[in-house]
Amino acid sequence: MKKNIIYTIATILTLVILFSFTNNKNEQTNISSSITGEELYLKNCSSCHGQNREGNSPAFPSLKEVNKKMSKDEILSLLETGQKVMPSFAHLSIEEREAITGYLLGEKTKSNVVSAISPLEEGRNLFVANCASCHKVKQEDSEPARVQSYGMRPAILGGINRKHNYYRFERILNMGPCYMPSFANMPVNDKEKIYKYLSSVEPAGYWSQNGCRMNNMNGY
Repeated sequence: MKKNIIYTIATILTLVILFSFTNNKNEQTNISSSITGEELYLKNCSSCHGQNREGNSPAFPSLKEVNKKMSKDEILSLLETGQKVMPSFAHLSIEEREAITGYLLGEKTKSNVVSAISPLEEGRNLFVANCASCHKVKQEDSEPARVQSYGMRPAILGGINRKHNYYRFERILNMGPCYMPSFANMPVNDKEKIYKYLSSVEPAGYWSQNGCRMNNMNGY
């Protein structure tokens, strides 16, 4: 009799635990993560255009009154294709791009899709925010904004691992040779991501350096 009671209690406890686990599992499955348009902007755009959309002239314009210059469809198209120094954000879902666009136009928007960004995409975004105003990645890239004002031709950086290992690259960033500012305060992880991104691109040509002018065989 005692054994039967113990068996019955154990069975009931097992059923309760299984029901609880199944119920929690279903609850977790039904939870969908979401992200606001503002959060998406801060994550993907603020490194170039500023936390408050104030921009960083001349390379990165202010977006505070972008509604007076561009329509919703034009902003969406630009996010998908990119233009000049601005990269494409086609890796984001259309829902995420619409949420960013809505935020820029003063709407309270959000996306139920949260795309994971790869380390190479992070490196590309960091390069655009910190380096693209002076340096190209590929020969066919648009002329960087600051090259003309300084009258110099900084190196095209695609395939940088063919010339410099990471430690040499980091030392250059920390030193800031010629008119290049020092990036000593940049987090090491960010420097590594930039280096990996540049290393993933096919080399622009043979590298050499002549004083402050960093040239290669394609004339730059």
